[in-house]
Amino acid sequence: AAIITQAAESLRAQFPAMFKPSTSCRAPHLNVDALRNELHKAALLQRRDISSSAELVAWLLQTNESLAARPDEGWRGAGPRPRYSDAVLDKARREGFFLGLGLEWLHADGQVSDK
Repeated sequence: AAIITQAAESLRAQFPAMFKPSTSCRAPHLNVDALRNELHKAALLQRRDISSSAELVAWLLQTNESLAARPDEGWRGAGPRPRYSDAVLDKARREGFFLGLGLEWLHADGQVSDK
């Protein structure tokens, strides 16, 4: 649990504008406690054979980069109502932080798609 706590706090230090105190904050923001809980529930350390907070931070930043490569159309989704608004995507792009756009990336078994 210390590995997860240290990694979550490291992310919050790197991207302070993207973390909010409310556990029910809206995308593209995250709450550090909610992120920590989700990382724990996903059993990420075991699934990815991660043994240090530095390894976990590296994996999270790599995942964030993969998500950043996804075009806006991939984030909007199909259908008449976009999944994420232009304002949400603009903030994610401006801050360089995409981990707050849903948690599907946390449960993916392979590399995160940039599609």
